[in-house]
Amino acid sequence: MKSFMFNKMIKCKQLVLLCVLVMISACSFTTFNSDNNEAPIALEVGEGFVNPIGYYEQAPRFSWKISPDASYQFQQAYQIQVTSNGDNIADADLWDSQKQVSAENAWIKYQGKPLSSREKVFWRVRVWDEQDQISRWSQLASLELSLLSNDDWQGQWIRHPETGDTVTFDVIDNKTKKTKTVTNKVYRPQYLRRSFTTENNTSLEAEQTKPSIKQARLYITAKVFLRLILTVKRYRKM
Repeated sequence: MKSFMFNKMIKCKQLVLLCVLVMISACSFTTFNSDNNEAPIALEVGEGFVNPIGYYEQAPRFSWKISPDASYQFQQAYQIQVTSNGDNIADADLWDSQKQVSAENAWIKYQGKPLSSREKVFWRVRVWDEQDQISRWSQLASLELSLLSNDDWQGQWIRHPETGDTVTFDVIDNKTKKTKTVTNKVYRPQYLRRSFTTENNTSLEAEQTKPSIKQARLYITAKVFLRLILTVKRYRKM
């Protein structure tokens, strides 16, 4: 009888040990599961801008989210890289934050080399989870700066010297409750036009004209609102 009980106790201990080993194996599998390497998503700049053009801050603020497909739920550290060359992001010639122990993932301020007006930069981020396992790098995001200083604006206001129509109308004074006559100007919408041409690398032998300008940006503002209409005409010298 004692021998039977002893054998039964040994089998129970073996079963418990086997369960513990299975649990340890499962935990290890979870820790190194490839799902943990899921990259951050939803990369944004400032107030929710995605790959903005004409961004207004010289020191942008970066934000991201943990992928819902990732098995980890907590970020304990992050690393941001910013570069001027999207083909060589690993160079991070503008800023590499290195590993920063922080759970913050919103409005992380840029702390690299000073950025200039019209400059386009590329950035990415990766994180470490609660098990100190590192994620993959996020997809590459970008931002292009606008004119950051008033000195960068070289244009002049386009307006007609006198466009308002004088009108007279009666209004009721809120204090005296009496009617009074008011003379004011009403400014109607204005359509202003400006023509300009661009130089082309033109050859008489060439079958097609190859433009010397690959891309351009139009920086425009108005005191109230504006609507831009751009008409493009192509000419070829004969």
